[in-house]
Amino acid sequence: MITNSRNAQASIEYITLIGIALIIFAAFLLVEMFMYSSFKGSANYNQIYEMGKAIVNGVNEIASQSVGSIYSFSFLSPGLTSPSFFCGNIIVLDSMSKQEAAVTANINVSGVLPTNSGQFQAYISLAKTASGEKAIIGLDLPISKVIQVYKMNTGYISYNLTFLNVSNSPVQTAFDLSALYPNDTSINSIHTSTNSGNAVGNLTIPPSISSAIMLVTISQYSEEAGQCVS
Repeated sequence: MITNSRNAQASIEYITLIGIALIIFAAFLLVEMFMYSSFKGSANYNQIYEMGKAIVNGVNEIASQSVGSIYSFSFLSPGLTSPSFFCGNIIVLDSMSKQEAAVTANINVSGVLPTNSGQFQAYISLAKTASGEKAIIGLDLPISKVIQVYKMNTGYISYNLTFLNVSNSPVQTAFDLSALYPNDTSINSIHTSTNSGNAVGNLTIPPSISSAIMLVTISQYSEEAGQCVS
């Protein structure tokens, strides 16, 4: 009887030890998974930031050159999502995993970036605009440049868009034009196209709106270009 009692006690202690070991092992796995997830997210952010720095370095490089100069470079994209845009001299990049990175250039920038991941060959040209000198970023894609001009009026935003390829020739384009609040909430959006490569028109907005972010999306080529308007 005493032997059976001891055996039962030993079995309980053995099961208890196994249970504790399993709990420790499970906790270890959870910590490992959390650390892997954190490192993975950090690596993604670092990729976006490095991509932004590559673009900014190119912009700053061309800023000291004469108008019409071209600077070629390459960058690795981890995959971007909307909105990834240029606003003044701020380049905001937002990844597929919602990890955002913002970098600052020394000169106003304008251009388009692909949303898909991969290695891209790009160029930056320095142009003279009504608002001063601007670095225009282009890619070796069917549509490499979107030149955007907006004017905010009471109740609408007038736009004048030009779509160019890498040879600076107009390109037939279908696109979405969206006005967003700074928090990315949509104010209004239209889908339209141009056969000539140039699109002029008005986008209706509530009269109370005093500033917005305009976003041009060319879904066929997964390209985007954004610009602040006020």
